[in-house]
Amino acid sequence: MAGKKNEIDNLREKIHKTFQVVAKENGYGFDDKLKSFSIYSKRWHSVEFHFRWSKDHYIVKFISYDSEGEWKASQAIVSIWTYTDALEFLAAFKILFDMPAKRKTK
Repeated sequence: MAGKKNEIDNLREKIHKTFQVVAKENGYGFDDKLKSFSIYSKRWHSVEFHFRWSKDHYIVKFISYDSEGEWKASQAIVSIWTYTDALEFLAAFKILFDMPAKRKTK
């Protein structure tokens, strides 16, 4: 049982660190909290996702903001169970980030 817990903790830390490094390398925003984090574009009207650890995987929600700047999360849109899931999500995030929408930097 302890081996499984270690394996799960290692996966959580590896995914977390990967998102942190990718955010830094690409100029994305990265907000780090205990057992959760957000990755986002620093452009107006762009994408932001919140990741929350739940026992053995990350639950990912899309974040949007109201007119007062308060954020609200969608229902879970994807779960990250494996390192491969994390890499595939990052590839999709990059595509969304790069799509032109006359965005400007905040």
